[in-house]
Amino acid sequence: MLLYTYLGIVESVENWTTNILIMLLIASGKDFHIKTPILRHVPSLKDLEKTYVPLKMKLDFLREYGIKTYPSVIDNKLRNDIAHFNFKIENNVVTIRGKKYGN
Repeated sequence: MLLYTYLGIVESVENWTTNILIMLLIASGKDFHIKTPILRHVPSLKDLEKTYVPLKMKLDFLREYGIKTYPSVIDNKLRNDIAHFNFKIENNVVTIRGKKYGN
C-alpha cells in the first residue's frame, strides 16, 4: 500500500537526509538542542541517532536556519497519521483528515 511506502521513505531516506543537513548546520557552528528530561546539546550524528528526536523538531531546526525547501516536501502530519493509523479504508478508498484518496 502506498501509505506505508510513503512512511518507509520518510522514516529512512528523508530522516537520514534530515540528519545529514542538521550535521552540516552543526559543523557550521549552529547549536542543536533537544529536550529529553533535560536540555541536551547534540554535537554528533551518533548523539542525534541514539536519542529520539521528533521529525518536526528536526524540520523546524532546518527552517530556523534558512533551509525551507527541503522540509516543505515532507508532510509530517501525513507521516504521523499513517504511523498512528489515523486513517480509514473503505472500498479501496483511503480517508485521512477528511480527504479521500483512491477510486
